[in-house]
Amino acid sequence: MENTTVESFHYRFIYEAIQGASVYHGSKWEDIAIRLISYSKINEITERNLSTDVRKKYYETFEAWRHSKGETATLGKLIEVLEIEKLPIAAQNIRDKYGITRSTSRPAGLEFGYRRFNSVVKQT
Repeated sequence: MENTTVESFHYRFIYEAIQGASVYHGSKWEDIAIRLISYSKINEITERNLSTDVRKKYYETFEAWRHSKGETATLGKLIEVLEIEKLPIAAQNIRDKYGITRSTSRPAGLEFGYRRFNSVVKQT
């Protein structure tokens, strides 16, 4: 299930999981968006949604992410982003809803960080 591509029918639950996990979900939007889509897309979404419709910003972010990343825009990747952004309750709610175990998803960057660390050690 972690490799399930995020589809439009997931958006509502994902948004509600984020909203329920943080009083500051509105201010977390940009932090999450930065990890999913390009800065130019973030600017476009911001310009289109100058009002405070945070839900619409999240939906447009998920849609832009899905279109730009295709099959790699997965629930597992989204869970990793939520954990990095310190939204573990939202991540767990998504795991519970879609049957994803903690062992099948790992925090983003650990593998990259490990490889980078090893390459630095080997060079010195």
